[in-house]
Formats: sequence, structure tokens, C-alpha cells
Amino acid sequence: MNRSTWGSDLHRVREGQQDRSRKTQVALLDAAEELFAEHGIGGATIADISSAAGCSIGAFYHHYRDKRAIQFALFARYATELDEMARLGLDPNRWAGATIGDILHGYVELTMRNDRELPRRSRSAVALSQAEPEIHDQMCELRRRREAEFSNFLLTRSDEIGHENPRLAVAFVLDQLGSMMRVRMHERSAPSGFGTQSDEEFISQAM
Repeated sequence: MNRSTWGSDLHRVREGQQDRSRKTQVALLDAAEELFAEHGIGGATIADISSAAGCSIGAFYHHYRDKRAIQFALFARYATELDEMARLGLDPNRWAGATIGDILHGYVELTMRNDRELPRRSRSAVALSQAEPEIHDQMCELRRRREAEFSNFLLTRSDEIGHENPRLAVAFVLDQLGSMMRVRMHERSAPSGFGTQSDEEFISQAM
């Protein structure tokens, strides 16, 4: 069983969904995502976003009423991508013949790969959440839903868990893996003992 099954195609969800007829709209969203990630919501104007997207301000207003509208559109894209990734990743057929360890390995690998390859996405999501209480609440609900779905998926393998309380065991493992990944992925600002390991070594040790 290929332990990279989860990450083999899921980290490219965005590329497969782009439609050429929406090129301008996608360019504006991409530009907003990058600018929000680098400068925060307040540090990017509509003119900045339009310029970075190679569009006119008129084109911006054709697609979005104001800057707040593109903030919600950007969050909606983020949420849609996570939903699609979860739908594909939690397909039982994908994991036929795999162990629960393989699934967890793929989960950690995919999470870290996305952080490395799409760092602006997570930073812009944080910026959106901090700037808009409504987006913050939706973000929290999205994460709770994703965690619950993944937990329930793992619990279908309860015979592999070997604990008298499988639900508690799954919650503990996901909490610990999440904490380890946060430290690992943010070690540039807070150096840790993980810094000397490659991602592959870290994942192996985490498992």
C-alpha cells in the first residue's frame, strides 16, 4: 500500500478546478490571497489587488461590490477546497487495503505539503479570520466539521485502535499530531528540536 495515497493528488485540487472563463475573477482572488497573506487585510487596497491581478479597478467592481465582498469570496473558495479535499481524502475506496497508520501518515504528509507549497493560503485564512468575526466563526465551524468527519472516518477502523475508548484515543492522537505539526511548520519563528530533521524524518518519527 502506498502510504502517500492521501497526498498523491489532493494537494492539487485548486489547479483542477480553475475555469478559463473565470480567469479575471480567479486572478483577483489569487492577488487578494497573496496581498492579505503578506500585508494583512488593512494593508491591501482595491487598487493594490487590481494591479496585482493585472486588472482594472472597474474589473474588480464588476466582480466584487467592495473589499469585504472579496474577503468573503476568498474564504468561500478556501472552504470549498477543504470540502473537496475531504470528500476525496475520506473516500473509503481510496484506502482499501490500507491501515489506520497509513491514513494518519497521509494526513500528516498532506497537511505539511500544503503548508510548504501553499503558505499564503494559510496565512491569508488567518488574516481573514482576524479581520472578520463572521469569517472567524465560520472558520471555527469548518474546522470542527472537518475534524469530526476525519475522527469518524478513523473510528470505522476501531478494531485497529486497540484502546478501550477508541473515540478518546482518536481525539488524543489527532490533538497531539496537530500540536506537533504546528510546532514543526512554524519553527522558523520558534526554533525547536524538529529543525534538524527533514519532513520525511519528522513524519516517520511522528508515526
